[in-house]
Amino acid sequence: MVKANLTIEHQFICLTDKPNLHKIEGITFKAAPISIADSWCKLSLFTPQLAKAYGGTAFYLDLDVVITGKLDGLIKNAKLDKLNIIKDWWREGNNSSIMIWNMEKFWHLYTSFKPSCMKELKGDQDLINLKMEPSEIRNFGEVEIQSYKANKLESDFNKHTKIVVFHGKPKPHEVDGWVKDYWK
Repeated sequence: MVKANLTIEHQFICLTDKPNLHKIEGITFKAAPISIADSWCKLSLFTPQLAKAYGGTAFYLDLDVVITGKLDGLIKNAKLDKLNIIKDWWREGNNSSIMIWNMEKFWHLYTSFKPSCMKELKGDQDLINLKMEPSEIRNFGEVEIQSYKANKLESDFNKHTKIVVFHGKPKPHEVDGWVKDYWK
């Protein structure tokens, strides 16, 4: 989906705990720089090691998203002095399913993580919401990125929407209709 919708030169890197498990042309599989359980592993995106290895702009996507439009504008319009992130549809704060940022910034999201956070908070999104100042956040537009459930997209989606997020149930592979045309 990314390849079909992004013309900006890019590298596709999948951070995983099993880097030798998959071989897919055009995707580099790398061991995640840290090993943290569940959604907490997303904090490894903010390590200085990744910034030194790759640098530049990072564009992160959860696996349970469907790309429905061209992504170049989303990236070109990102404010790289901020963490570009989704405003959560269901609760106060942000949803980390999609993020764009300068890899030289926001290392404090990784360094502030302690194992005790896993008992005190629900996941990476809670830590991001706790540790980021409002001035460091830029939310994507409400049409650019939508929620399959919250925006009730069972039958169709806005033609200006670039990405549809499938948080919770159902997942894209469990849905018929328009999703089948985009989920590849």
